[in-house]
Amino acid sequence: MTNNPTALCHVRPYAGQSSIQTANGSSLPIAAIDDASSKFTDVFLAPQLSTNLISVGQLVDNNCAVNFSGNGYVVQDQVTGKPIAKGPKVGRLFPLFLPVPDFSPLSSIESFACNNVLDLSMDRSSLSLECDSCKLGKSKTLPFPLHASRASHCFDLIHSDVWGPSPVFRTFTEFLAYVDNQFSTSIKTLHTDSGGEYLSTEFQAFLASKGIIHQRSCPSTPQQNGVAERKNRHLLDVLDFSETDPTPLHADNTSAIQITTNPVYHEHTKHIEVDCLSIREAFEARVITLPHISTDLQVVDIFIKALPRHRHCLLSSKLMLVDQLASI
Repeated sequence: MTNNPTALCHVRPYAGQSSIQTANGSSLPIAAIDDASSKFTDVFLAPQLSTNLISVGQLVDNNCAVNFSGNGYVVQDQVTGKPIAKGPKVGRLFPLFLPVPDFSPLSSIESFACNNVLDLSMDRSSLSLECDSCKLGKSKTLPFPLHASRASHCFDLIHSDVWGPSPVFRTFTEFLAYVDNQFSTSIKTLHTDSGGEYLSTEFQAFLASKGIIHQRSCPSTPQQNGVAERKNRHLLDVLDFSETDPTPLHADNTSAIQITTNPVYHEHTKHIEVDCLSIREAFEARVITLPHISTDLQVVDIFIKALPRHRHCLLSSKLMLVDQLASI
């Protein structure tokens, strides 16, 4: 028990019903409770207390050895023998002076480094450095605040996004007619990203004619269109398109594969193209893999080379493309 709040680390209010009974029969209220150190736990804070008091039984339960003599007292760790607290003898009392805790992160790190020097044979799993500031610094926060506002009626606000080229204008006009006929309501606000399909002159003129407000997210900020992005993510999960599986990028040049997968560029490796560096970054991030295939099976040749008819038909069949003119 103490009357000094600075002796505690993080003072928290006391919610219990207990109180401190003094020798003269009076009762002192407990204002707060906290730990003064790893050995001095559950310390009561009572501002009206005249001196610090501690239970010797509590110290013994915390693996401490207490020595009383005419010169004073010493509290030691029973395992290591390290002194924890000491003080003089005043009359028939042994006053306890609690140390003021040090909140400096540097001192905590220095103490941890001195007392826990790692050795190759030491079990690192038993070492831990509890730092609240470190945990808060490493935690992730949303870059944009959550919107507290919600639409009052169904279809008042529509979130939209596209995955690849899509007939946005035709699909939206059909969706608008469906909402009008089936639900007898209208769309008031459309929230999208700044994709070209949504910013076309035809689409913007149609929204203006229907009195629909068009809300657009800032460039390169898909977080602002999070509702539609999360729905796309849900559809990918339902279709079993896992993001953890890298996309295979088939290459027929073994030298290009070796340069991309080489973790170190030597001094003789010169004139590396920018596209090679981009592929290298994607390979290191496990976004793509680089399996080797034969040159005769490289389907990209159908777009960049003039091919004989039989090879063109072979590669087209691998891409499931149909020559409409040949089928007439």
